[in-house]
Amino acid sequence: MVRASKKSFALGTDFYKLFWVFMIGCFLGVVIETLFCLVSNGYIESRQGLVYGPFNPVYGFGAVLMTLVVFMILNMTISALAVNRWTQREEGISENSSFNEFLDQTYPDNFMEKIYPNMVKVGHP
Repeated sequence: MVRASKKSFALGTDFYKLFWVFMIGCFLGVVIETLFCLVSNGYIESRQGLVYGPFNPVYGFGAVLMTLVVFMILNMTISALAVNRWTQREEGISENSSFNEFLDQTYPDNFMEKIYPNMVKVGHP
């Protein structure tokens, strides 16, 4: 099976993507807080954190931090599942669900060996 090579926007987290997450977070945080104050107090109150523009860097830093934490959790989860499935394949356990089939196709043995070349496998007692 040959996979089509597509460039994914979400592939990798670089400075430019985090910059835009920061800027969007700065703006949306002010908009959401202003709307919340309008609904709860009944009047519009300025919630911006900078002199020019409706931006608040606190919301931007929060958005970047949340983005990095979510990506790290997802990365750790899929890595653990892929390693577990790799171990199952080596023990001769066939896939019993569509998710295991996805793991087999997306993370085959040769891919896993490149990612974890120094992995020491410990046997079961």
